[in-house]
Amino acid sequence: MPIQLYDLRLRNFEWLLHVIQY
Repeated sequence: MPIQLYDLRLRNFEWLLHVIQY
């Protein structure tokens, strides 16, 4: 499993959290 994919998922999760906060 590539680490890049995992990083992308983590970034997506962070973005989602930001969207929910606003």
